Amino acid sequence: MPYEIILLGVAALIAVGILLHHPSKTLGIPSLLIFMGVGLSLGNGEFDFVYDNLTITSTVGAIALNMIVFVGGINTSTESIKLAYKEGGILATFGVFFTTVILGLLLYPLTDWSLIICLLFAAVVSSTDAAAVFSILESKKLKLKEKTDTVLEFESATNDPVALVMVMILTGIALAPEQAISAWDIGQTLVLQIVLGIAVAFVVAKIAVWALNSIHLKEYGLIPVFVLACAIIAAYGSELAGGNILIASYVAGVVIGNGMKRGGEVTKHFFNSMSWLAQSLMFIILGLQIFP
Repeated sequence: MPYEIILLGVAALIAVGILLHHPSKTLGIPSLLIFMGVGLSLGNGEFDFVYDNLTITSTVGAIALNMIVFVGGINTSTESIKLAYKEGGILATFGVFFTTVILGLLLYPLTDWSLIICLLFAAVVSSTDAAAVFSILESKKLKLKEKTDTVLEFESATNDPVALVMVMILTGIALAPEQAISAWDIGQTLVLQIVLGIAVAFVVAKIAVWALNSIHLKEYGLIPVFVLACAIIAAYGSELAGGNILIASYVAGVVIGNGMKRGGEVTKHFFNSMSWLAQSLMFIILGLQIFP
């Protein structure tokens, strides 16, 4: 299919989803469901068009998710993090673990799967979806008590390492039940995911903040472009080093968002728009991929 047709189709779907955003707020429907519904209504054979490409869906979803989490970090103050990191950290670790155990035990008597497969399925869905959390909290403008919104954002951005480790463990057991799982390897993977994700992103973000505050760019439009480049370096540099990319995206956003002394408002407006573009594109393509 020519790329012009693809661009026209995607742009039309995004435009329709945006136009339906206001009615969705009136009805109390999260905008992500509207975007997903637009994709769902057109990609399952209607108009003789069927979309089914898991590779593209995964790539677009991953890039969009990193952008959404980074923007969430930019809009989060360090004061909020100090208030929410304890509760968010507990939810991102023990919360994910207990979700896996409870759901796995509930699935076991209801299916003909083994207990390990039930736990593996539960581990796959145990981590909160960051895109959904950030999208709902942003689009609904919820004013939750006791900084609950910050706790939920922190948890959704940092819970992937625990879920990833559990998926790796349970997959290894399912494929080779007779082979022992190394506790050292498990712990090492978890620590590396968290530590490298934080460390690489923090260093890159601090350098970016120093550069922005030291070199006064005359063109304000260049500031968000520079921040975008630094966000990509922080996130994907962390991933290449072995860290968790979502933690890196969130940490980079928090450090840059709280450290900038000039061009902060321009940058936030730019990235809020980028977040909406990422959300709309991500959930539309997920809707296209779903076959009820």
